[in-house]
Amino acid sequence: MLKVADGICEGCDLPAPFTGTDGFPYLEVHHIMPLASHGSDKPSNTAALCPNCHRRCHLSLDRDEFRLALYEKIGRLVLEVPEPVLHDTAVYIDDAREA
Repeated sequence: MLKVADGICEGCDLPAPFTGTDGFPYLEVHHIMPLASHGSDKPSNTAALCPNCHRRCHLSLDRDEFRLALYEKIGRLVLEVPEPVLHDTAVYIDDAREA
């Protein structure tokens, strides 16, 4: 993912803000559909972002609009829909202790 971005933020199109200790331009990988929401860890669900754009995805008032803009802008992204939690098949801590 970071190689594809080639040191350019896929959100704002600006160069990475600095070079990391590894010698590469510093960008952060962002999962568009979070892993916690059953998003995949595939390139089709990730973007290489500068720290500002990454925080924007998580903390800004326009985060939903920004995320949609990433889908429109980055051709490899594929919209993923989170799987619903099925309460009748959920295992709860108390149930696991009884087993």
